[in-house]
Amino acid sequence: MHIRLFIFFFLSFFCISIHAQNEASQWYFGKHAGLNFLTNPPTVLNNGAMNVRVGCASISSPNGNLLFYTDGSTLWNQNHIVMANGSGLLGNTLGVFPGYCAQPALIVKQPGNNNIYYVFTNGTYTAATGLRYSVVDMSLAAGMGSVTIKNILLNNPNTEKLTAVKHCNGQDIWVVSHDWNSNNFRSYLLTSGGISTPVITPLGSVHTYSDNIWVFRGCMKASPNGKKLGVAIENADNNPTNGFELYDFDNTTGVVSNSLQLTNATDAYSCEFSADGTKFYGLSYHRFTFSNSNYKTLHQWNLCNSNNTQILASHYIDTIVLNDGYLQLAPDHKIYLGSLIGIVGAGNHSLSVINNPNMPTQSSGYSVAAVSIGNDTSDIGLPNFITSYFRQAKTFSYQYSIPGTCLTASFAAVPCPYASPPVQQVKWTFGDPASAMNNTSTLLNPTHIYPSPGNYSVQCIIQYNCYTDTLKQVITINNLAPPLQISGNTSICIGQSINLTAIGASSYTWSNGTNNPVLVLSPSVNTIYTVSALGSSGNFICPSTQTIAITVNQLPTVTANADRTLICNGESVHLSAQGANNYTWFPINLSGIAVNPSPTISTTYTINGQNNFGCEATSSVKVIVSYCANIDSENINNPSLIYYPNPSNGHLTIKVNGKHKVELITLQGTIVYEATVENESRILNLEEFVNQFLILKSTTESGSKYYRLSVSK
Repeated sequence: MHIRLFIFFFLSFFCISIHAQNEASQWYFGKHAGLNFLTNPPTVLNNGAMNVRVGCASISSPNGNLLFYTDGSTLWNQNHIVMANGSGLLGNTLGVFPGYCAQPALIVKQPGNNNIYYVFTNGTYTAATGLRYSVVDMSLAAGMGSVTIKNILLNNPNTEKLTAVKHCNGQDIWVVSHDWNSNNFRSYLLTSGGISTPVITPLGSVHTYSDNIWVFRGCMKASPNGKKLGVAIENADNNPTNGFELYDFDNTTGVVSNSLQLTNATDAYSCEFSADGTKFYGLSYHRFTFSNSNYKTLHQWNLCNSNNTQILASHYIDTIVLNDGYLQLAPDHKIYLGSLIGIVGAGNHSLSVINNPNMPTQSSGYSVAAVSIGNDTSDIGLPNFITSYFRQAKTFSYQYSIPGTCLTASFAAVPCPYASPPVQQVKWTFGDPASAMNNTSTLLNPTHIYPSPGNYSVQCIIQYNCYTDTLKQVITINNLAPPLQISGNTSICIGQSINLTAIGASSYTWSNGTNNPVLVLSPSVNTIYTVSALGSSGNFICPSTQTIAITVNQLPTVTANADRTLICNGESVHLSAQGANNYTWFPINLSGIAVNPSPTISTTYTINGQNNFGCEATSSVKVIVSYCANIDSENINNPSLIYYPNPSNGHLTIKVNGKHKVELITLQGTIVYEATVENESRILNLEEFVNQFLILKSTTESGSKYYRLSVSK
């Protein structure tokens, strides 16, 4: 019975495509820049193409065209014909079970050379083949490639574990293997100058032979970020030792360190890391319990924990209904699973997938037999890749509305520092240019206060010791602040008081230090008042701030005028005002800028003037009312005071018998002449008072008398 393998994974700038024999299938290509995916029309493969039970590898050009592929013992070119000198490779041997090696081959483009590819092949502990490499030159055979160097021994005996990871310099490649009957890891550095001598690290379990030839097989994978190594060590159902192990890897030196046994899992076979390096997956099965439908178990560990105890405690398992298979990360950042034929029918022509491997297992979206491969048949294996090309930059994390600071967002550049290389430098841009210098930060975990709720585009550039990540994310700052409002008049007159009332929160603090919701004040100039408040919004105690501007208007300068302040009983007086817009006179209760009352007694008139702002001021004028009847006759009958002529022609003669205080007063109340006269005559010049009335006041010991004069010419 033929077992067929269908593969459609991609290497970042190399594309990997393995096809089943004599079957039509699609080619899937991925490019490093943007991980664009293209699908070519179905292609019928030639007779003699690869037919393998477990492991394989392939590689494409940077533009996504298939170059060649291998099962570890034969190389096929892009036309699915055995490459020149491409047979007789010594990989994929397992004693009496050839074709069962989990990781029999790995293809690595030589750094700095566009035509040379190293094909690392791997036998296993029961075959005297070991770890070897051959060299393919794609400039030969009209671009179809030829093997120029074949089966150069690197180490023997070797387990079937074989992986590769980028050097910290981003150019060279570490190829990592594990010795058989030993705990030695071997790290070979492939550079433009060739392969270095290995860095050997003795650490962890001894990979040796036991009572079953399948014991201590399994895969080894490197995390895409180059920090971790994971190992699956297969064992028999009756010998449940080893299982899955985790190590630190230094992709600068090639040294393996910090061994951690994750679990003793029966028949631990395959393992893989999530694209962001935060999760480690393992797949185990029970070889002698096929009657049990739940005989394959998917394991997950969260590497975002700060110590080994927490990593072990994060172990989550999911029992799934397919047999053993190979876990492989792809350029779409999903992990795919091959499935053994003949156990569950749906698995024969499909691949299972972990859709969101960066997430915890409960949210990882594992789906059985989710990807159909048509008439092709899936088996245990999937191709062996350099998953460094599938590395996914982790998004930064943030949270906002910390109690008491609802518009403050706190950021973490590396949410999972324990699964990342050391950070050298960080540069944040918070998407808030109005905050000027505060819009950027070089802190690993900064905070930023946003001016208002909304969406903000945040960027974080992280410089590691090996590479740089530029992370961009739109964050949402919601409006959790209390609906704070201020009520009260915003325009007053100087000297008035005003009440401002804040509502909508639970506590208040005004800018003048008052903590009551009601603020009583009497400002003398225009003033802005601020109230800060705290209010509950969900589980948060959120601050809010409101301001109110108070305009203080000046009072009008009002003046009351009278055309005269001394009148005779029965006469009227002309009163006028200035300095305001609207006027009311008291006590006569008349409106207008001018009035003409006729008081019978001396009266004080008050004008109330109001300007356009409604501000009021007053002014007063007093009008003296005199009894002026028979004034001339008194002059005749009073020989002690004689004055003439009246009306005056501009001069007035006064003759006094005895002692008199003489005053001349205008009708407005102004004294224009004042003198004490005794037994004499005086002539007064009144020319400046032509066409006016004057009052002559004479005061003696017996009292005062008033006489009305008129001046004419």
